[in-house]
Amino acid sequence: MCEITLSVKNNKDLLMTVALTAGSSTTNLDRLHDAFTSSAYASYALIDDAFEQLLQSVSGELEENKPANKLELSKIIASALDGTLSVDINDDEMSAILHLTTAQGGRDICYADVIQYLNKNGIVEGVNDAKIRNLVRKSLVSQGGNVISREVARGKNCENGNDGYIKYLVEDPINKILRPKEINNGKVDMRELGGVVYIKEGTKLAKLVPPTKGKNGITVRGKTIEAINGEEYFIEETEGSSFVDEDKTILIANMSGMPKHLERSVSVNPLLETDNVDVGTGNIKFDGSIFVKGDACENMKLYATGDVIIGGLVESAFIKARGDLCITQGVIGRQIVDENGKTKNNTIIQAKGNINAQFVQYADMSSQSTISVVQYISHSQVIVEGDLWVGKKDKADGKLFGSCIKAGASIFVGVLGSPCGDTTSINLNYWDDRLTKSREKIKEKEKHLIDKTNKISGLIKKLKSNTSKDKELLLRLDNALKQHLTLLVRYTKYMHTKESKASVHLKELEISAYKGIFTGVDITIADKSIFLKRDHDATSVNWTNNKINFEPIIISP
Repeated sequence: MCEITLSVKNNKDLLMTVALTAGSSTTNLDRLHDAFTSSAYASYALIDDAFEQLLQSVSGELEENKPANKLELSKIIASALDGTLSVDINDDEMSAILHLTTAQGGRDICYADVIQYLNKNGIVEGVNDAKIRNLVRKSLVSQGGNVISREVARGKNCENGNDGYIKYLVEDPINKILRPKEINNGKVDMRELGGVVYIKEGTKLAKLVPPTKGKNGITVRGKTIEAINGEEYFIEETEGSSFVDEDKTILIANMSGMPKHLERSVSVNPLLETDNVDVGTGNIKFDGSIFVKGDACENMKLYATGDVIIGGLVESAFIKARGDLCITQGVIGRQIVDENGKTKNNTIIQAKGNINAQFVQYADMSSQSTISVVQYISHSQVIVEGDLWVGKKDKADGKLFGSCIKAGASIFVGVLGSPCGDTTSINLNYWDDRLTKSREKIKEKEKHLIDKTNKISGLIKKLKSNTSKDKELLLRLDNALKQHLTLLVRYTKYMHTKESKASVHLKELEISAYKGIFTGVDITIADKSIFLKRDHDATSVNWTNNKINFEPIIISP
């Protein structure tokens, strides 16, 4: 008979004993395994190959010594293991993941064990009590030796404060005009402007929203994460506006007129409203802003020191604004032959600020800021200091063809050029040309200063050689000489700064044609020119390594 018994040694080691009597059959692995798994110690951690080693010992003993009465062999086959804990804390100490290995015949992990372990490892903030209790409960019903992982603590990120900003309390007329009224079928009525924004004296224009303080965060180990407070902002008085409070936080209009949003203020300009600009009104020159509800008609001239808003078309007219110029519909000019027999456009559009229009044809247009045209620009002369955008507000899908463009920034368009091969000229040397003019002016000033400096130096030399020196005159001449020399240094630094900026500026420019470029487009950047003799798909043109480069634009479906 073969008898298998189990006993615990040292309160943790499980000892299996195999007893064989004379003439009994030996045991096998299955019997050893069944004896273990059917016992009260089945949850103990089994030692690898323990059964095989015990069986091998029994078999060896039987071969060497036949038992006369009884043979007993014992071996430790398993151990009672307590539950264990380990923790992973990420590098920024914002998360702690606890790993609980369930007990195998030993002591189970309890809630108090987890709390004590976390404290020992310095995890004191953001501890989630509910997750810990859930983890412990799950471990008690899980198989021994399983590893259960949970995030049991999470730090709190800091919250940076918000910067102060200006909150506009009145609408900007230009923005309102650029959002025409929607009619029933989803289309927009370009002539339905809803009236221009007009405010009365005393109207609140804007207020300063102060910055907020940041809220500090904390890591799971209790380390404070310093938050950044919002930056201070300020608003300022400008033409037509003033502060109403001592703290300089609220701007009001000190005159009636048309408001305009500025970066840190709101200006108010006198407003002139008229139905049309035609022979009935005559040419208009106004110190303020002008709102034309209808059209600026043929051969009419309109000047404004503020913004100009045209509710309809500009037809063969002259428009000049020191502010922004918004043409709700478009510009229609035509070509004429001047007294010298040269062909030119009879429509001129000029603005110191931004220019917005639906379309432009046969016009000379210039802006010291940006130009945005929704549909197309054709057969026009355009000079723009900033970006030129042809297309919808969020998608440059318009057309630019048969025109000459000189730009100081980037050009964004859908189609550049035309399939019929009309020459379209793009020149990105606006700032370089301006630099050349500045250089010429500076040289003239420098020459004038040098001449004056030489004269002053001569007078000083003559006075110093004179025995009866006029000390007061010498002092004045010496101060004048220093001032002239300082100006010469300033001019030199000014030109150096301008030239450096112009050099970097070219690298930042691009021409993006999101639908393609046709044959016949001439592009000039710096001292390089390229005349395109084939069509291109969606293409970006830039200035890299002192040459004009073409790169395909990948349009996402």
